[in-house]
Amino acid sequence: MMANVLLNQSRSWNDVVIHPINAVYDEDRAKLRGFSFGKIARFWQYLLELQRLVCDKNARLLITTFAFFPGPFLKDCALVFFARWILGCRVLVWVHMDPNRLDLENRPLWFKEIARFLVRSIEGWVACAPSLSRTWPAWTKSKPIREIANGISDTAGCLTRQAVPGMNHEINALFISVIDQEKGWRELFDAAEILCAEFSDVRFLFRGNIGINEIETEVKAKFDLGKFPERICYQGPAYGLEKSELLLKADIFCLPSWTEAFPLALLDAMSYGVPSIVTDVGATREAVREGIEGVFCEPANTESLCAALREMLVDRSKLADMGLAARRRYEAYFTDHVFAEAWHHQINEMTEKFS
Repeated sequence: MMANVLLNQSRSWNDVVIHPINAVYDEDRAKLRGFSFGKIARFWQYLLELQRLVCDKNARLLITTFAFFPGPFLKDCALVFFARWILGCRVLVWVHMDPNRLDLENRPLWFKEIARFLVRSIEGWVACAPSLSRTWPAWTKSKPIREIANGISDTAGCLTRQAVPGMNHEINALFISVIDQEKGWRELFDAAEILCAEFSDVRFLFRGNIGINEIETEVKAKFDLGKFPERICYQGPAYGLEKSELLLKADIFCLPSWTEAFPLALLDAMSYGVPSIVTDVGATREAVREGIEGVFCEPANTESLCAALREMLVDRSKLADMGLAARRRYEAYFTDHVFAEAWHHQINEMTEKFS
């Protein structure tokens, strides 16, 4: 998603042209899990496309992302080697997940040597939020780390929120993310059942695709057999206009994840002026300030999540002010324009350096 935002914004630049290589294979994901000749063939297509762009367009810089799992990491190392040492193209690695997940120190010696060679081959790293790079392992810090916060398009700018919530207004708490354990949806479900028993005017809506670690029939059964099926609902994924309408109606956005980098779902909610309940993981504190744009809770802790929700439900006068603060913070720091300008400066700085 962020690559598309950068690509769209870059079309207005007159000194830099970005040529995308589409490495998305969602339609073949089931076929390409693990080792397969289909995956190898797809990877060679990427390399050939990269070679064509470097030769035909005189491309001088490759911006690529990395997956810090052993298999995908080795594949990404091969891509960097091909770009840097075969094609002579400079490489910048754009990081959207925690490099600590690779657990490099506990890998075999040959694996460590490949990682060290990778670091020597790249020009630097770009973190998607400043606080994330501070937690990275030492082996990543032998090259410069730039920090460019994520930004998203303002799809809410021309839309109007509903009336400010009051005591006679039903409160809509919204979860939009993958329905997976690490996103904290189970803790939110349990907290919802507790709070629906305390407050008769609160409703919890869960939207999103079923994660790979969940079974769809079991997820739906949990909601159907809950204590308040009419007020705690799961209604599948939401996109486009439907998603916008949900955010316009939402009074509280809930994202009690166990782990995150810099979640775009949170920026999306802020752009619609929705206060958030989030966990202090990844770079969430760079977006939300405690008591200003939202409230924090502890990950994997239903009691802490209940307390955060209860705080908002008891004193509803804060919701409008938090929502307005969220919108203003989004406009100042997390729009696609702010994001693209930072990238524009970074790309020009790097190309000038080795031109």
